[in-house]
Amino acid sequence: MPESVLVLIVAVVAAAVGAVLGYAARRLWAASRVKHAESYAERIIAEARAKQKEIVLEGKDSVLQQQRASEDEAREKRTDLQRQERLLLDRSESLDRKLEALERREAAAEERLTELENERGQIGELRQQQLTALERVSGLSVIEARESLIQQIVDEAEAEAQHRVREIERRATEEGDERARRVLTTIMQRIAADHTSEATVTVVSLPSEEMKGRIIGREGRNIRALEQATGVDLIIDDTPEAVVLSGFDPVRREVARMALTKLISDGRIHPGRIEETVAKCRAEIEIVMRQAGEQAAYDAGVPGLHPELIKLLGRLKYRTSYGQNVLNHSIETAHLSSMLAAEIGANINESKKGGLLHDIGKAVDHEVEGPHALIGGDIAQRYGVSAVVCNAIAAHHQEVEQGSIEATVAGRPAADRRELPRRGALVRHPGRPRDSDPGPTRGDRRYRLQPAGARRGQEDRGAAPVPRADQGDRYSRDARGRLRQMTNRADAVRSLLIGDIIGKPGRTAVRHALPELRSELDIDLVVANGENVAAGMGLTPALAEELLEMGIDVITSGNHIWDKREIYAYLEGDRPVLRPLNYPGDSPGRGWLVHHLPDGGEVAVINLMGRVYMNQLDSPFAAADALFDQAAEPLPPVRLVDFHCEITSEKNAMGWYLDGRVSAVVGTHTHVPTADARVLPKGTAYISDLGMTGPRDSIIGFSVETVLPRFLRHLPTRLEVGEGPVMLNAVVVEADRTIGRANSIEQVQRLVEVD
Repeated sequence: MPESVLVLIVAVVAAAVGAVLGYAARRLWAASRVKHAESYAERIIAEARAKQKEIVLEGKDSVLQQQRASEDEAREKRTDLQRQERLLLDRSESLDRKLEALERREAAAEERLTELENERGQIGELRQQQLTALERVSGLSVIEARESLIQQIVDEAEAEAQHRVREIERRATEEGDERARRVLTTIMQRIAADHTSEATVTVVSLPSEEMKGRIIGREGRNIRALEQATGVDLIIDDTPEAVVLSGFDPVRREVARMALTKLISDGRIHPGRIEETVAKCRAEIEIVMRQAGEQAAYDAGVPGLHPELIKLLGRLKYRTSYGQNVLNHSIETAHLSSMLAAEIGANINESKKGGLLHDIGKAVDHEVEGPHALIGGDIAQRYGVSAVVCNAIAAHHQEVEQGSIEATVAGRPAADRRELPRRGALVRHPGRPRDSDPGPTRGDRRYRLQPAGARRGQEDRGAAPVPRADQGDRYSRDARGRLRQMTNRADAVRSLLIGDIIGKPGRTAVRHALPELRSELDIDLVVANGENVAAGMGLTPALAEELLEMGIDVITSGNHIWDKREIYAYLEGDRPVLRPLNYPGDSPGRGWLVHHLPDGGEVAVINLMGRVYMNQLDSPFAAADALFDQAAEPLPPVRLVDFHCEITSEKNAMGWYLDGRVSAVVGTHTHVPTADARVLPKGTAYISDLGMTGPRDSIIGFSVETVLPRFLRHLPTRLEVGEGPVMLNAVVVEADRTIGRANSIEQVQRLVEVD
């Protein structure tokens, strides 16, 4: 056999043997792997079973612990319930015992009452027996004996009283006359004042006669311009190097003197320069008068006067009466009055103030009809002077009755009459104002140009009539009406803004106090927040009409306006009741209106509501902007805003945001008056909250008994409006009706007793 075949056979056999051996080895390795996997699987299963047992045991332990805890808690609750049950049983037994004791006491009291009734009956019988015995012994009945005794006592008392009255009158007359002479002598020795006489005409010296022609001007245009600008007459006659200024108003005469002096010094005299110079002189005179008033108040020792009173007092610097400067006379009278008050025990401050202000009416009596005493009393009342001082001013010429000893001291009978007509006192001339010196006549030839039409302040009038005693009120009313046309408030609107009115007590207080406030404070417009009128929450149509009938002109509101559904349709009408402007546009009612005053003036009243801690409404700031920018017609200058808001910072922000755009921003809603009333730099009056018009002894208007549980136990309670005296909180805002700028804001508080 060939060798190659043998090799092939051996190779085939070897391959077969290798394959068999490989297969056998593969089988052995696979079996080993399977056995190893099975062993690993059995170990994992064993571990899982062990873990399962542990988890089951832990679950059983947890269940057992929870079961034990539940049993312990249930056991404690059962114990607590048993303890409470025992306490209730003990209390029940105690109440039963107390009830039995009360029943026994009641039975004993009834027995005692029966005994007392019996004893009272016996006493009455004994008393009647005694009276019968006394009547039998005395021969008089009980009534006759009582009348006899009373008559005897009355006769003796009358005789003794008459004797004592005569003795007291005799001693009082002797001592009073002597003391009065001693007091007056001492005071007049301590007060010595120099009196100077000032004429009602003023003479201005000229550097040369040529200046007269320059003052007259071409065709008299310069003199006409000067007379029209100053309101006085220029009399140019043949008096060498002099021009006479004639006018009833001393202030205008002084302005004319200053202006003419400056024009002569400057040399430029023409209508334009005249008007400019007169305006500057008028401003200087205002400063001089204010300084004179302040100095007079300081010299007299009367601090704290209203700035307008200071200004009017300064006007007296240029006023004379019976040859004496009225301002000096007023200071003298203040000193005399204070000394008299100190001697007789009267109020020194009130007497001194009355003496200083007694002739304040003379500052304006050439512009207002009526006696200067009544005019002065009305001015003082208008600027917040006390009633005692106002009476002293009005009564110092006996136009009204003196109501106090201070009025007697400060008035004409005690102090002012020390200025009885002195030597050289003037006689009143028909056709001239009283207390005026007659103008000089310097020959028949004089050059006098009259401007066309009546000259301001120069209407010729006779002496003011002196009213009878029964005419005082009428003259006071006439003066009050004309004073508004003369003072800085001639073009002013005075508005009373009343804080949230709370329930029936608030309505009652407003009904009682508002008429007096309107008269006393000279109010043109009354605005009140009425959202709490209906038992402390909401407003009804009937209550709204009730408020309007009381004299309230405009009613504002806030978030509680919707508490009474019947108000919805009412708001759609034309009555002056507002809801906040920044509610959605389709809400019932309106958020602002224009109120027409009786004298033809207009005031816009705007109602806004804040958003912090309140309803999420439109922005009140944006709502105000939209109103001012998009109103169909421009709003009147005087604009009052009721900002119904929770937090002070939002109210304060609104005040500054609207400063210079409205006349006043007043806060409502928190029911507590704040002490930050002021006029902001651009002329807006501001106060964070007006306060409420509601029971003083309450928690923001509601009874203490119904509010305290809410804070102590956090339990809901039915709120009830408080009772007792009502505090009316409000402010008076005075605003210039031409530019809308606020002149002042004054807080008003009145305690009103209600049934």
